[in-house]
Amino acid sequence: MHEIDIKHYELWDYRDQIVAAARTCWRGQVTKEEQASYVGGLPRVDAGFDWPKNHGRPLQFAAQISCPQSGLTTERSGFLLFFCDGYHWGYSANDKGHAVVLYQQGEQVFTVDKLPQGEVTSLFGLWKRKAKPRVHPQLFLAMHESRSYPPWERKLISFRDEIEAEAYHEFSEGFEEAVQVGGYPAAIKADAMEAECARLTQFGTADDWQLLLQVNSTDQITWGDAGSLYWFILKDDLAAWRFDRVWMIMQSG
Repeated sequence: MHEIDIKHYELWDYRDQIVAAARTCWRGQVTKEEQASYVGGLPRVDAGFDWPKNHGRPLQFAAQISCPQSGLTTERSGFLLFFCDGYHWGYSANDKGHAVVLYQQGEQVFTVDKLPQGEVTSLFGLWKRKAKPRVHPQLFLAMHESRSYPPWERKLISFRDEIEAEAYHEFSEGFEEAVQVGGYPAAIKADAMEAECARLTQFGTADDWQLLLQVNSTDQITWGDAGSLYWFILKDDLAAWRFDRVWMIMQSG
């Protein structure tokens, strides 16, 4: 619990509300030491791994998260691998397939020579070329358990005035790292992404969805216009260790 920060932002009168609204999450801080979790680079995969594609175009690899180190499960080893095409925003039902999450035990590291080629079209389909998925710089992540706090727009905490609401806004945004597993999404724009997932997929309601992974831009890797990637999953799917209905939204400033 970040009680020192609550005092620093003069929010002690709201401590009980803040504690009640907080959610457990796991954050990944970029480190020079080799770790099992990382963004960029190439993933650890199982034998016979088939690199995911969307309409014949290979997706970009975004992140690998160690299951034991992320608090996602106490029963499974291995990794969750996150892929996306890097240009669909996830606000249209037609974006289905633009982002994928796969579970792998990680028997071997995928190598550059095995990257698949896909056909890239431009100029309204008049120009075509073969291209492999972009490989981003590898940034290792030191994962640690933390707490995530709801954006003030969700109105889960009742403030007396705008000054205290703004103080809470600064407090709640003060814990971001390169990635976050679980918790509340730190939205750059509209904080209604769970509702968007329900609307676009036609599965469940906003309350049935939760953040699986948020990947933020860093000095070395940029998503959109210095934005963030947000993968959401149905709570029942996560409990069943099912990832075929995951939905990703990209936001930029």
